[in-house]
Amino acid sequence: MTKIMIKFFRKIRQSLLSENKFSKYLLYAIGEIILVVIGILIALQINNANEKSKEDIVLKGYLKNISKNLETDIKDLNEIKTFRDSVKRGASIFMKITSKEKMTHQDFMQYANPYMVKYNAFFDTYFRADKSGFETLKNSGYLGKIQGSELETKLFQYYNLISKIESEETSFNNFIEQMEYEVFREGVVLNFIDRIKILNENSTEKEFSEVQNIMQSPAFRGANFRSGGFNNLIQNYVDATEIADELLLLLRHD
Repeated sequence: MTKIMIKFFRKIRQSLLSENKFSKYLLYAIGEIILVVIGILIALQINNANEKSKEDIVLKGYLKNISKNLETDIKDLNEIKTFRDSVKRGASIFMKITSKEKMTHQDFMQYANPYMVKYNAFFDTYFRADKSGFETLKNSGYLGKIQGSELETKLFQYYNLISKIESEETSFNNFIEQMEYEVFREGVVLNFIDRIKILNENSTEKEFSEVQNIMQSPAFRGANFRSGGFNNLIQNYVDATEIADELLLLLRHD
């Protein structure tokens, strides 16, 4: 632009010396300068638009990865909720029959099939959300591009709840592991297994009573008592699933 201006002013000088057409060349020079400035501004706008387009593509890539993570999370949340619901029902049945004066074969079978086999209170499990997409977004510096949006609010709401779930599960499973250690240390499990192998509808009242006494051991009941009362954890699975669904809707519209 400097070379052009020098060229214009030289023309003006020559004009003043020869023909004295100052006004004509001054207007011409100003017009050219304005055109150059407009061209520069347009070029800057195009460049900025291109940069924004590139950044939008990168951001959409991060958000697409989060969507994939959420789809997996929803599947896992539904599965673990089903498992926890079943363990809770089995634990409630366990507590009920061990509190009875006399346990019958029907009582025992109500617990044994299927809860003792598939949904035993000692089966600890964890929900592990896939946070890779969200962590990558945070570390990329692109999180600021959705700052203040509903999407940002929901993302933090979801992953904060996930952290809460992980903390609650760790506490719960640590307790279950301690109870499991106790029942093995005291020989309760092996004794229980030996007794139920021969238990059937023709077993004597004494045999049922012996099995019931084993089931009434503190660690056995402690594990089932705790498993029968994790309503908050199950509700957190439900809440997390709902937020994940809302996030998927937001991400599909971005």
